[in-house]
Amino acid sequence: MTVDFDKISWQQILILCKVIHQSSSLDLETVARWYNSESINFKNTLALLEDIGVVKIKRDKVIPMVALKQVIKLDSESVRHFFVNVLFRNESHLVKYFGNFFDSFEPSGDSYKVVPTTEERLKYSGIRNFLIGLGALQFEPTTNSYLVIRELATYLSQKNKFFAYDKFEKKIKSEKELGLAAEILVYNLEKSKFKNRESIQKNIRHVSLENVAAGYDIQSYEIIKDNKIVPKYIEVKAVSQDDWKFYWSKNEINKSKSFKESYYLYLVPVKNGSILDIAKLRQIKNPYRKVFFNKKEWTQEIETISFFVNN
Repeated sequence: MTVDFDKISWQQILILCKVIHQSSSLDLETVARWYNSESINFKNTLALLEDIGVVKIKRDKVIPMVALKQVIKLDSESVRHFFVNVLFRNESHLVKYFGNFFDSFEPSGDSYKVVPTTEERLKYSGIRNFLIGLGALQFEPTTNSYLVIRELATYLSQKNKFFAYDKFEKKIKSEKELGLAAEILVYNLEKSKFKNRESIQKNIRHVSLENVAAGYDIQSYEIIKDNKIVPKYIEVKAVSQDDWKFYWSKNEINKSKSFKESYYLYLVPVKNGSILDIAKLRQIKNPYRKVFFNKKEWTQEIETISFFVNN
């Protein structure tokens, strides 16, 4: 559904709810007449309520869902809270539409905020004004930004609604692109260390382009005591500059265990969502000991577990 939020406001929804609650007759013509005496764009407002499933039109009658009938007896804050939940639930047709609007929002404390471009201001003016009226969005004049209220940010985060599936795919694609960019950065960095030793430089390999199951991304070299040249195996991770969080597969962990001092984790922090900060690159030698078994500095969190049938 394409919603024309330029013709829908939170105040209009409240008025329509009041008419539904107070009218002795819910035939479509009566409801429209009462509503139009106080507000505008009846068809758009009713269509939104019908589309999100809080009313049905049957035989020219407006039939509100039971939950709406109960909540509109209460105060406007209760009605607002009800609509926040309905508008952003998983099955709502508007999730994808809202997802597009929230694409440019970035985490800010326990909420999300954005400083929109001129193009974004024009494109999303209707939905932005609607959300401000709903109380789901706040304007911060000092920073010229818009902030999602904590209630909505928490709700979306808990229910995983901030990303419709197509947005989730974009996020994964973006993370993969960042990961590859970080690998290329590290590959070039390693080659630059041996710019005067061509025989070593030409043997440095970007392994993950050849074998994604190798358990490391780059095979390089290092010079140890007595000028001895030994191989080293580098797993590259693009990480948040806030908490340095990364995902480490079982295969990668096993490789780090096997290679011990020859295995490195290169953590490349990402700033502003897309900029790799190579200047703050963190190189961890023998991460099996220094990360996997270092609970003082690193927190482990199990996010996926595989299961299989016992034979």
